[in-house]
Amino acid sequence: MSRALVDESSGKHTDLLARALRTTAGILLDRGKATEALPLAQEAVALARATGGGPLVISLHCLAAAYEALHRYSEAAELLAEADQIPPPD
Repeated sequence: MSRALVDESSGKHTDLLARALRTTAGILLDRGKATEALPLAQEAVALARATGGGPLVISLHCLAAAYEALHRYSEAAELLAEADQIPPPD
């Protein structure tokens, strides 16, 4: 449904789609399905990069969790380091 909103309104609801992808990725991670969660978390990061800030930090942490679950620790560490470099909101 979020994808349809983004398509209809030229990306106006991109943050909503990123949140839905993160949520779904988190549920899959909780169920031990990291392989299925990975592309969703990657897409969430790609979408969140457009707005940055908090949504990007949360998305990076979600993607890092997927990489950790897949034992891809160096990639997870890079994402967490990137998230640490994003300034907090004013």
